[in-house]
Formats: sequence, structure tokens, C-alpha cells
Amino acid sequence: MRGAIFLSVFVLISGCTATRAHGLRAGSTREAALALRDDVPDYQKGFTAQFTVPRLRENYDAYWYFTQSRESDQRTAFIKALDQATRTYDTVDVFFLAHTNRFIDWVAVLPADQRRKIRLVYDTGCGDAKLASEWLDLGVHSFVGHGDENIAPVFYVSFLPAWLDGVGADEAVARANKAMESRLRNPFGRLILAAGDGRDPEQVISLTRGHHFTRDLTH
Repeated sequence: MRGAIFLSVFVLISGCTATRAHGLRAGSTREAALALRDDVPDYQKGFTAQFTVPRLRENYDAYWYFTQSRESDQRTAFIKALDQATRTYDTVDVFFLAHTNRFIDWVAVLPADQRRKIRLVYDTGCGDAKLASEWLDLGVHSFVGHGDENIAPVFYVSFLPAWLDGVGADEAVARANKAMESRLRNPFGRLILAAGDGRDPEQVISLTRGHHFTRDLTH
């Protein structure tokens, strides 16, 4: 596990380069985003915010970024912001940068017509790909998730920039999967995994691979 954490932090650091505003706003559609980081060690919270916040700021008309803590799970603030976003903007993207979770229950409290404005839900949680049918039943257009015991940050650092490039979810997932596989198969990635939990990189790749689900549950 230590190897997985170190590798995740490394790719987040290496991904913290200049942002690249593209084309999500290249039209008349007004777009917003929400991101939630769960309660993890402060250095992980810091690296995730450093990577994510500038990109949301550059590419959306409005964004909200929440970080959970021992004192607050941010549920009330998140639901209030999501309610505002889905009332005010044409489309909303949601990023759950968290371990295994049931944040879907927070989103479910919104009226159906507002939930249908959610274009994308991305969830890094281990095994949360199994929630795909529930997310789509809520009315979201696309859901991207992972398998159990994944190292999602190695995927996320390529997925978010690809998505913000304005490509579709299928293409963004394909780009991120290709980059993730390259990172975990290179000598450095193999060394870190071997020094940590000793897992086979091919097993980690299989579990970390992102899966895109749409209304027909294809991925």
C-alpha cells in the first residue's frame, strides 16, 4: 500500500504543471463543476487540490471544491452547491476524489429534472464502478469508475486534462488508460509497486483501468 500511495503522490506532483484551458466553454452552454476530496492525510489533500482547482477554475463558468475533514463531511455544503449548480447552469460535471463511498445518496436528494443536468460523474473509489447502473438511473449522462484496490490518481492525472480538452468521455478514458498503463509498466512504476505492496503491475493495471458507462451501460 505504501508503494501505491507514493506512486499516486508522485504522479500528482508530476501532473501539477500549467493548466490547459480548452473547449468545454467553447460555445453558448454554461457549465459548472463540483469536486470533493475525502479526509486523507494533509499532503494528499494538498496535492489533489493543487492539481484540480486551477483546472476547474480555467475551464468552467463556475466551480466548487470541497475537502472533507474529521470535523465535517461537507454533505450540507456539497448538496447546497450542487442544487445551485443544477439550477443555474446548463450542464454540471462532478468529481468524487475519494475512497469507496455512497455519495450517490447525496445526489439522489435533488429533483430528477436537476439531476438530468449532470453530464459526468467521475469516482475514484475502489470498486465504485459497480454503482454505474445506480448513477445512470438517477439521470446522469455518463459515469466513469474503477475496480477494487485501484490506484486511481495514476489514471486521474491524465483523465481530467483529456476531459477538459473537450473530447468525449470514451476518448478521455482511453487516453487516461493508455497513460496509466505506461506509467505502471515502466521501470519506475514497477520498482515503486515492488517496494510497496509487491503487487503485479498487470493486476494493478486491470483494477485501475477506468470504465465509462452511459445510459445503455456500455463501457
